[in-house]
Amino acid sequence: MTRFLFDIEIYQNLFYLAIKDVDTLVLKEYEVSDFKDDRSELFKFLENLEKSKNKNYAISFNGVHYDMCVLGYIYDNRYLLSTYPVNLFTQNCKRTSDEIINENEHYRKYKYSFRNKNLIQIDLYLYWARL
Repeated sequence: MTRFLFDIEIYQNLFYLAIKDVDTLVLKEYEVSDFKDDRSELFKFLENLEKSKNKNYAISFNGVHYDMCVLGYIYDNRYLLSTYPVNLFTQNCKRTSDEIINENEHYRKYKYSFRNKNLIQIDLYLYWARL
């Protein structure tokens, strides 16, 4: 079992994913920018998350309706996105992010990209909103 906190940040020229293991406190960062290109490691992480036989608890704030949608977009399009130059990758991520924020239903489908029943999403925003 792995429990991890995660958050993404996206700008026109930057994609950043931070993941912190709750038990070991190890922080893993994935960056795609003009300074660093961690796409191959990011794609491997997402593929491992989808294929894992172990329980994984993904803890986020608004992750169900935002972060997982963006990660789902990247996961579903990873082969095409791997061929893009860095700036086109980050621009596509930013466009997808904006569409999700603006509630474009076409992009909401990506929240279902991860079909692994061992991936349990805990969204603190959804929990907090019910209080």
